[in-house]
Amino acid sequence: MERLAIVHPDETPLGTMLVKNPGPDPGLTLVHIPDGDFDRHIGWLQHQLTLKRLGCSSEPLTVSHESEAAMEERVFQLYAIPRTTSLARAVAQIIEDMEAVLAHLYFLPASTGMDSSVYPNMLLLAVKNFQADFNKTRHEKHHLPVTGGLTPATYRTASTKVVNFRKELELLGFPCSGDPIRNVTAFSSTIRAFQRSRGLVPNGALDPSTRADLAQAPHPLRSAPIRTMPDAHQPCGVPSKPHRVAPLAHHTTPAPPAHKRMTPPHHENKGKGPEPQPVRARADPRHP
Repeated sequence: MERLAIVHPDETPLGTMLVKNPGPDPGLTLVHIPDGDFDRHIGWLQHQLTLKRLGCSSEPLTVSHESEAAMEERVFQLYAIPRTTSLARAVAQIIEDMEAVLAHLYFLPASTGMDSSVYPNMLLLAVKNFQADFNKTRHEKHHLPVTGGLTPATYRTASTKVVNFRKELELLGFPCSGDPIRNVTAFSSTIRAFQRSRGLVPNGALDPSTRADLAQAPHPLRSAPIRTMPDAHQPCGVPSKPHRVAPLAHHTTPAPPAHKRMTPPHHENKGKGPEPQPVRARADPRHP
């Protein structure tokens, strides 16, 4: 049976727009194009939308060179991108890394075939689900914004989780060669080997069952917290070298020198003989 068309009127500054079958949440963003040539500006608007979804602006999209330049400068600062690096390549690398991270954490399929030059809606939904899932076990003041947009905090939090899971697997005897975020296939193979050893579904992703099994697996260093050191060569400082914190040494207060020790009061020395007097050095008569 043919689906009935649902026409949704939407009032805009330029008049009433009719949208056919918009769904429960159209999520429409209107951008004013002064010359009316949409085809000429579509690539430009996609680039600005990608930068906006990377947390570079909260302002509405506009066909403006000034706004685009400001967002490009902002992405260099937010993600600590070296000035010698191509912005397009750096943005694509951030998106590729986030896709790999979310695939490892079971928020995206292993292979999406997405174009890394843009920030697609599939990635937007996956990031939003990760942010909501992360906030379930965190205090409100440590919550991530559940927007689907990629901020440095979201990027760093998700990447750190993958790096720490890799460390957990290594401690259990399942090493992974190379960076787990850049070497997706190698790390997926490591996860798959662990899953087979535990009788789990070997899907190569850190799904809830695998994460729960890792949390219960005993190893001698589990009690020591893991801290990660940022790597300046990776965007947004993806931690790549976990360091364990050494326990604090027990410090004792040294005893004061003998000449500064306090003698007990007279009432405590009663019945124990005269209180000892300090020995004075005798002057040498040969020297005045």
